Amino acid sequence: QDSVAIQMFISMKMGLTRRSNGHLLGGALLNLPGENEQIELYKRILKNGLSVRQTEAFAKEVKQPKAVQQKPKKEAGVASLESQLGGYFEAPVAINLGSNGKGKIQISFASDEDLQRIISKLND
Repeated sequence: QDSVAIQMFISMKMGLTRRSNGHLLGGALLNLPGENEQIELYKRILKNGLSVRQTEAFAKEVKQPKAVQQKPKKEAGVASLESQLGGYFEAPVAINLGSNGKGKIQISFASDEDLQRIISKLND
């Protein structure tokens, strides 16, 4: 009974919500296997304003999780540097080193404000 109530709630709240491309947002939610997953995705949609495509991608990931690949452990110096840079930029930082001595530094951000703050610190 709870499952039916949750599905009805989602249908009423999200099913009537059309995005700019005309797709219904609730469909991806109702295709999830369990009500816990439906509720979790519903909360994510409300919190992050997910698009229909983002919602469908997340639902697909929940239904068919990717195989977990073991990542090679990073050297202590690299992990320490990631932590220091992350503290400076107030954002997650990843450093990927190639075998040829080259690499990449990735700074993640969650909003336009975060991006502007990071750019400002890069320009200092």
